[in-house]
Amino acid sequence: WKERKKVFVICETLAEQAELDEKLWTLQDISFIPHLKFDSSQLQVAPILIADDYHAIAEFDILLNLKNKVIPKDSIYT
Repeated sequence: WKERKKVFVICETLAEQAELDEKLWTLQDISFIPHLKFDSSQLQVAPILIADDYHAIAEFDILLNLKNKVIPKDSIYT
């Protein structure tokens, strides 16, 4: 995100999404990482979006898949 890249993180579960969100909010003040939990009903302006479902994939430069399975190619590049 420091290079102005959009990052999309896909977690295995909603609980994992919430845990990652909490950890990113509670890092030291000098190392804050701007992010939001993905919500398809709202405009997403954060450089890092965290979701629990690959069907919610937004426009991104970097995809970080934390799921235990590979995301279908046609879900990413459509």
